Amino acid sequence: MRTATPGARGRRTWPQRLLLSLNVFLVIAALSTAAALGVGYEKAGYLPRMYLDGVLEPATADASGNAQPLNILLVGTDSSAGLDPDDPVMQGRQPSQLADVIMILRLEPGSGDAALLSIPRDLWVPIAGTSRSSKINATYLEGGAPALIETIDEYLGIPINHFVQVDFAGFRDVVAAIGDVEVYFPHPARDRRSHLDVPEAGCVSLDPDQALAFARSRYFEVYVDGRWEQDPTADWGRMRRQQDFMRLALSQAIDQGIRNPATANALVNAVSGAVIFDEGLTTGMILDIANAFRMFSPESLGGYTLQGLTDPEMKGGQLAEVLRMGEAQPILALFQGTEGLDPTPESVWVRVVNGTGLRNQAGEVADDLRLVGFSVRSTDNSPTDLVRTEVRYAPGQRAGAELLARHLATAPVLVEDPDLRLAPVELATGSDYTGVLAEPRDPAPASSPTTSDPPTSPTNPTDPAGDDEPEASEPAPDSTPEAPRAC
Repeated sequence: MRTATPGARGRRTWPQRLLLSLNVFLVIAALSTAAALGVGYEKAGYLPRMYLDGVLEPATADASGNAQPLNILLVGTDSSAGLDPDDPVMQGRQPSQLADVIMILRLEPGSGDAALLSIPRDLWVPIAGTSRSSKINATYLEGGAPALIETIDEYLGIPINHFVQVDFAGFRDVVAAIGDVEVYFPHPARDRRSHLDVPEAGCVSLDPDQALAFARSRYFEVYVDGRWEQDPTADWGRMRRQQDFMRLALSQAIDQGIRNPATANALVNAVSGAVIFDEGLTTGMILDIANAFRMFSPESLGGYTLQGLTDPEMKGGQLAEVLRMGEAQPILALFQGTEGLDPTPESVWVRVVNGTGLRNQAGEVADDLRLVGFSVRSTDNSPTDLVRTEVRYAPGQRAGAELLARHLATAPVLVEDPDLRLAPVELATGSDYTGVLAEPRDPAPASSPTTSDPPTSPTNPTDPAGDDEPEASEPAPDSTPEAPRAC
């Protein structure tokens, strides 16, 4: 939901320019502040870097030299590197490096707008460069940052320009540098798995350990009317708490004197061994971004979560959430940079289904569509033969379906299908299929559209024990406990 503070925005100081709300952007704020004060600039130049040549989409500028929008992938990992074996975080854990938090920050220097997309870690995705599928957080274990970046690009269609990673130890180091964070809890709260323990309601100072437990909490409980009640929002609630906590932490950093060279230097020291940037996100670029967003108000940050997720279902022997592409597309379009634009072949994701039984037809049609520019995501065979070629589309995707239909030599039947999952548009060949046109036919109505029966909602399975199972999709707002907030 995008919110804004009414009235004119005042000119913001350096420490406020990058108040962009979530975990690793505390790091960006610290570096821009330190550099502006002349503190730690050289040190910042030696921060850990990850070389991702050929994986990241190069940042571009228009003909006038104005910077184009940037997508920055923010990843919080559950790596145990740097943690003591007796640390509470290590209880019941195996050494690994999964992507525990996955978010995409989109910055539009021209307008000064910023938006943040949270991606559920249990989203079921095809892993880029392989024939396998898994939860998206496991792609980090599978192939590191390159696999995650390419999977987001190929499956969600969102190009990534820069990358920032922070782990558990890094999160705690940053909190330690700014001091305990004051949070108001309306009720006693706990999470027995993340080890959050707030025995009394009221303003509570969260030390680094409890701050981490709060940010990681998936099994958040509050004590109301003599009994413990679990927050039914699960991962959705966790994402909300993470964003809220970071807003509080950043505000506190400013209040306590992030403008002060000593405080800024402490933050640079804290992040120097805990945060990794891609090699292209230099300190100079951070300053350029800060300058472009000098008038930015943190209250105007657009916060988004993927829509169109199914209830958890069994995939590959584990519970995962599957994305209905059609329902997700309006939000994805914002981060793809295609919002409000007429569709082009490159912006239309297509799945090709062989409905004739002819050998290799789906693959050949897919190749022809790619030559025109369409983004073909997968191919398959239909269980039954079709007489008429069909272009099926998810709700809200008719424009893309019509463009695809205009590139077919024989006009297809357009069918709205709310249950499409693997792509927002699907081409199923029939015996009347005659080929793909390099140039589209003039706009003209295809055969009358039909609508498939809507699917029934899957039953939400009972979650097994363990910290990595998915939780139910976002519940109705009136079932959500009152959230912690600023004191």
